[in-house]
Amino acid sequence: VILSHNNAPRPFHFSDDSKFKGDISWIPLSAATYWQIDIENISLGSFSSGATSGIVDSGTSLITGPSSAILQLATSSGAMPNIMGEYTIDCGKVDSIP
Repeated sequence: VILSHNNAPRPFHFSDDSKFKGDISWIPLSAATYWQIDIENISLGSFSSGATSGIVDSGTSLITGPSSAILQLATSSGAMPNIMGEYTIDCGKVDSIP
């Protein structure tokens, strides 16, 4: 992640190439508030969001958004609601997620 101030890049986090395969895609922020980015579409199974915005937070495994969209994503992925109002996916079913 590179933060920029007055068009001068400031290193914020460095990646370790031994920890992943492939390329990193750098995406510009649409708002500096909460690392907001523009998203063309989110799709899973029969769910499709269309153009929207999202927040990138590498410090969490949670996905949040409008309740109706999250419910549709959860339904499409086979996630189950828990007592806290969050949805979880059985790790044994990861290979069968659309």
